[in-house]
Amino acid sequence: MNCTTLETTHMAEIFIFVAGGSPQIITETIQALALQVPSILPDELHIITTSEGKRIIKKALLDDGRLSRFFAEFGFPPVAFNEASFYLPTGVDGRELSDLKSSGDNETMGDLITEFIRAQADRTGVRLHCSLAGGRKTMSFYLGAALELFGRTQDKLYHVHISPEFEGTNFYYRPKRNEKILRTYDKAELNTDDAAVFLSELPFIRMRDKLQLKGVAGQSFSALVRQGQIALDTAPQQPKVRVNLKEDRFLIGETPMELTATQLAIYTAFLKLKLDSCLFAQRPYCKDEEGAACTGCFQNLDALLQPERVAELADNYAVIHTRKEPGEARRIMELRGEKNKMAGWLDDGKDGFCRRNLRTHTTKINRALREQLNDATLASQFTIQSAQGRWSHFSGYGILVDKNNIVLE
Repeated sequence: MNCTTLETTHMAEIFIFVAGGSPQIITETIQALALQVPSILPDELHIITTSEGKRIIKKALLDDGRLSRFFAEFGFPPVAFNEASFYLPTGVDGRELSDLKSSGDNETMGDLITEFIRAQADRTGVRLHCSLAGGRKTMSFYLGAALELFGRTQDKLYHVHISPEFEGTNFYYRPKRNEKILRTYDKAELNTDDAAVFLSELPFIRMRDKLQLKGVAGQSFSALVRQGQIALDTAPQQPKVRVNLKEDRFLIGETPMELTATQLAIYTAFLKLKLDSCLFAQRPYCKDEEGAACTGCFQNLDALLQPERVAELADNYAVIHTRKEPGEARRIMELRGEKNKMAGWLDDGKDGFCRRNLRTHTTKINRALREQLNDATLASQFTIQSAQGRWSHFSGYGILVDKNNIVLE
């Protein structure tokens, strides 16, 4: 009999702190996680702070040796803690920020936290343990928000606090042996045996796989929020539009749509025009920077009736009728002696018939879509529209549906 040995894969435990002038939250969090069941001990320590916060934390935990004594007293394996453990934001002048005084300072810190969490969450074989107990309140917000954008199932968010009477004292952790007396600022005496450390795991919504943010490395927090909001706004409202000309199949979401061969050929050309003529390929969605609908790919009627576009219309029409690929479809229609009426639009274009014909068909297409969808909001995303809101020779025309939701099979 063959036996297979299953080995438990160890995940590296990455402890991440936002901190300011209270280095105690670092040792308190480590102790709370280390003494719980099952115990969680850090493999790496990362502290996001300001230059002033670094000075305070470095003196208390590194220079004064509190962190190494803490690990030694409890018999925990030591973890690297040095200059490389700190991450500080820099201002426009290139200097490290000593505090977060302006909205710009807060945005800079937010961008640092967001990018750091993104990079850490992209690592395989690690679990993030993030503490938001220290630092400015804006730092705590950014840490929680960054985890919502990029956090995975295994990643955790915590808040830690101690018994109220110990707040603001020189308490760093509860000693394993030998009670210790602390003096408060008003010279009262406290016994560390009476200290209680409370660790709360905070739930958060994990949107990493839902938003599927694109090209996010190095983007600002504000840009990521805009992109995420667009993704949320687009996802539930816009089903995919699927067209298979060879099978004469046209679906919006799961709803089969019925158009004539001429109408489907025209509608498919508009969909392809959107995919081929995007002016902002770097944008992941068809929205501008403010989240408004982008009409950069819309074209006026003359552009739509250029020879290459009319030839495309004719190919679409031939494929629908013959259920063959475009080249073969054209030959079959020629052999059958069938007229491809759309190919004749090239000759008719001189007297304006072609433009009038196109407008007539788009009006019929829109009427059919509205009737079959029976949802005005949904139909507005899939009908052929004017960028100016009205039909005009000079206006651009197109479909608002997001380019990611177009499937031409």
